[in-house]
Amino acid sequence: MDPIAKYNERRHAGKRDFELYPDRLIISGKNYLSSEFKTDLPLEGIRPEKEYITCRNATFKTGFYFLIGPFIAWHVMVRGLDFDPYAEGPMLMWFAGLAGIILILVGLKKERYTCFKSSAGVTVLNVAKNRKTDKNFDVFIDLLVERIHEQNKEGEQNAAHNERKRSS
Repeated sequence: MDPIAKYNERRHAGKRDFELYPDRLIISGKNYLSSEFKTDLPLEGIRPEKEYITCRNATFKTGFYFLIGPFIAWHVMVRGLDFDPYAEGPMLMWFAGLAGIILILVGLKKERYTCFKSSAGVTVLNVAKNRKTDKNFDVFIDLLVERIHEQNKEGEQNAAHNERKRSS
């Protein structure tokens, strides 16, 4: 069966592909230099209310450390240990600091996630909004919410039917 909708999420740390079916969401992807995954998430039991998280990518934090660490090391080398400021070690710290500035600039833009919780109140799904595919994102989220509503209605109807069966 073909999916109702697809959404491709691309971030600094990796990518995820979402395929929406009538009763489930299949999520596959990979985290660069780390892992690959594919999971099947049933839509029944997920709350249709959307919540939002906005945060910076971990690249920003890494860049901050690449800027501050070499800055401190340079001062220790030049001021404390009397290294020549143009020697190999202190100059290497300048280049590491420059790499930190580049990483900060790459991670400066905040990422926005739309989150969904289970009926128990635990976040079970988050989807990041890509800069390039904003229109696709909104359409995908609207279809996802619609399917969650439908699955929860069907689940309630099945539960009521099973309860009537037990009591008779």
